Amino acid sequence: MVCSFQCMQAQQGFSILYEQYSLGINNTDTRPRSNRLIVTDSLSFWYNIPENGKDPMKKDTLFGVKDLHHAVLFNNKSRVYYSEVTFPEDQPKYLITDTLESSGWVYFDQYKEILGTRCRAALRVNKQNDSTLAWFAESIPNSFGPFYYMGLPGLVLEVYDQARFRHLKAIEIKKGGFQVIMPRGFILVSPDEFANRRQ
Repeated sequence: MVCSFQCMQAQQGFSILYEQYSLGINNTDTRPRSNRLIVTDSLSFWYNIPENGKDPMKKDTLFGVKDLHHAVLFNNKSRVYYSEVTFPEDQPKYLITDTLESSGWVYFDQYKEILGTRCRAALRVNKQNDSTLAWFAESIPNSFGPFYYMGLPGLVLEVYDQARFRHLKAIEIKKGGFQVIMPRGFILVSPDEFANRRQ
């Protein structure tokens, strides 16, 4: 199924810049990587900034038009997320679609301030006993966050993920008239369908 629809959200939104650190024991590269999250009332768009530090969309206010390998879009109303996978121009582009699994979080009455915003702690432990600690802003009541750290009752501003040896922390928040659209020309597939196509 080819995705040819667009869904535009032109509300007041946020642009959040994150620094990502590796928590691996044997990691010798301590330089942070940068990621960016754009949120509107119902859609979010997350992407990696290249290692050279040049943000390909720094001056943009419309997101979802450019193809970005491994970008993640999230529809807060349907609780569905879409992972962009692009290959050379002669090969198809895919949107891997899946439903967000947001259960399993335990909330704590522990708070800290991130960029002047009061954030609450939430913890989730997976079947392998790896934990994820997230700090979310209840004052920004949408369920967005970087990567797949979504579904909490507030914007996620910091994450410690033991399973992926990852620490993300917001270092800048800007308000603005941002727009997020669903990209055109992608083939919609489930994770299993994508794995079968790539074999």
